[in-house]
Amino acid sequence: MNVSKILLVLLLGVLATGAITPVGLARAESEAIEITAAPAEDEATEADEASSDEVQAIEVTALETASLREVGSAPVEPAAEPAATPLADVVTLEPTYRVAASFNSDEQENWWPTDSYANPYGLGYQWPGTGTEQSGTTGGQSQDWSSWAQDAADSSGYRASAGGTEQTGCWLIGGTLGVGTGSATYADNETQEFSLKESLKTLRGDHYEFYQEYAVDHSYVNSGTLTVGARQRFRDWAYAGDLRLTEEFKLYRDRDTSANDRQEGLFALRFDPEWQDGRWDATLDYKYRVRVYETFSTRSYINNAVRAALEYNVTPALAATTQLRFDDYNYSTGSTRGNNRTALSHEWEWQATDRLRLSAGVESETKEYNVDKDRSYNEQGLTAGVRWDVARGSRIEVEGSRTDYDRPNELDESYEDTRAEVRWRQAVTGWLDFDVRLDNREKRYDISPQDDLDQSQFRLRLNFNPNQCWNFYTDYGQAQYDYANQSRAFDRRDLGFGLLYRFGQLRATADYKQREVSYDTSALRDYTRDDFDLNLDYRIDRHRWRVYYGIGVLDQDNPASVNGFDEVRLGAQWDYKLDCRTSLELSYDFSERDYDALSSIDYSLLEAKLNFEL
Repeated sequence: MNVSKILLVLLLGVLATGAITPVGLARAESEAIEITAAPAEDEATEADEASSDEVQAIEVTALETASLREVGSAPVEPAAEPAATPLADVVTLEPTYRVAASFNSDEQENWWPTDSYANPYGLGYQWPGTGTEQSGTTGGQSQDWSSWAQDAADSSGYRASAGGTEQTGCWLIGGTLGVGTGSATYADNETQEFSLKESLKTLRGDHYEFYQEYAVDHSYVNSGTLTVGARQRFRDWAYAGDLRLTEEFKLYRDRDTSANDRQEGLFALRFDPEWQDGRWDATLDYKYRVRVYETFSTRSYINNAVRAALEYNVTPALAATTQLRFDDYNYSTGSTRGNNRTALSHEWEWQATDRLRLSAGVESETKEYNVDKDRSYNEQGLTAGVRWDVARGSRIEVEGSRTDYDRPNELDESYEDTRAEVRWRQAVTGWLDFDVRLDNREKRYDISPQDDLDQSQFRLRLNFNPNQCWNFYTDYGQAQYDYANQSRAFDRRDLGFGLLYRFGQLRATADYKQREVSYDTSALRDYTRDDFDLNLDYRIDRHRWRVYYGIGVLDQDNPASVNGFDEVRLGAQWDYKLDCRTSLELSYDFSERDYDALSSIDYSLLEAKLNFEL
């Protein structure tokens, strides 16, 4: 019996005897992360290259190797450039089913997911006969520079477990203890993790947080990761602005390849003062990150990033914002990836009337490489937008932009990119709304006309809510990519529909999605991807159960393709709230992908987590 299995049995045994008294509810949702194999447009822009540079700085921790478990030695998805592989198969990677846990005590009395089942466009309307306005805005929060200096007060529980009243002047300590065991086609899945967090809110409103985490992963990567960090938030530090700080140290050990052993450090700061009764607002963000491999490596680097923004409210209806961003990567031994990027932007927003808002902006960006000077570029951009609230529950938005991208040393990579978008959202009645979106793009290269692109896209979503228990939706989209080089041109069609039923403590969802891709001159590259997912969620007293089931099919028109498959994914989860300070999570996830001409791939993981608060 391996280590994870032994720890799993011991953890359950201790809980059964009542020997541990732990923390408030930790809500966990297992999500299938799908990497869909759709041929993408030719995006050989410097923005993409910048993203690839950023990838070099992404930390590889034990938890980040989950996707590797699913892929194993299966074929890796080819680059999304159709011209380079005119008869390439479409490949999708194995989805990941991973339970994530949190012990945020602010959420202990809210076991249900926060997604809304009514009017997901956030237009706002009243249920018939109830007089209650519904706001259906859904979706995850965007990640911005504020994530560099996370708000300790928002990221960890400063509220008491019982009653939700805010506590000051005392320490709150909580954490998670978890083990997992399972198997995959090419490796075993064995995980152990431990985390502890101590937080304090002072009488004047300052926040202090210290956290320690240790994770062990025995799968395709046999690794261990130790993280120690702290966050502080000082209320009204100066000029009515809060000061947020983050300090973190991470130690990574690869037990199979010592050349990957490394140490990482992070320091982040954010300060947001304001003056003249809020007429002037400023934001200053700074991040310093260092990664040093213990065996000399050209991958070691130092990164400095700064953002400074200043907003001036000229009048109550007119605001102007200036923003400066600077990012610098310095790799050891002068790697060609070393670079510095500077961007300056100005934006104006005018609330012309209560229902009409106008905006305009201009941005300039320059990137210089330390070694490969030929890759340096300059980019100039203009944006404009109009938002018109025609009536209650009706909104029309128009946005346009033009970008002039110039590579002085590689003129064949220079281009002009023009985009336009029109969107109309309408709540027809209190139970029916729709969202129509039209997009158009023209990309023109200065020297290489064969790379020119005309892209158009249409999307329609209907949302039907007959009552507070039911929600039905249908989603249809069609996109056309017309390249000057016809061998790269293709059309894409997306279709989806689903329902959500919510009554009392029961929540059920069913979704179906289909994508069809057809090429203009190479029918053998056409493919269809279908996915169906069913999810049931039920809570009673201290218990919460969740089960899900999904199937996926990839059909390719090329009879010689080896990447078509049939897939099954399923899982179950049980959360039990032992008391106001302790909760237990048990979850099991399984998936199997049967390829038409390759070996099948399967994945399973059984996890137990104990969340506690001292």
